[in-house]
Amino acid sequence: MTMKADCTDDQLLKEFGERIKANRIRSGFTQEELSKQSGVAKRTIERTEKGESIQFLNVVKILRALGHLDSLELLLPSLEKTPFEYIKSPKVEKRQRYRHVAEQKPAYGFKWGDEE
Repeated sequence: MTMKADCTDDQLLKEFGERIKANRIRSGFTQEELSKQSGVAKRTIERTEKGESIQFLNVVKILRALGHLDSLELLLPSLEKTPFEYIKSPKVEKRQRYRHVAEQKPAYGFKWGDEE
């Protein structure tokens, strides 16, 4: 089963639990070994594999122990600008202060003959 938007919460939890179990077995862990490796109670791992709800921190710990922590990036990617957004957004130039020409005095002592 794939995890789609039309699935119920219970269906998603059941599928997630089945995937955790499959990855645990593929990694060669028993529930007790995964419990020790992740720091999560064995009962919590049992509940996860049955499709029951657990705390998100425990999900993170289990994924880390199974070597799948990087898959959380797919769960909620960062909101960096895409290349298209750089093209689409208007260029905003940095504003500069207006300086009156009369306020600016020359930094040198030279004067023309008619400037006295």
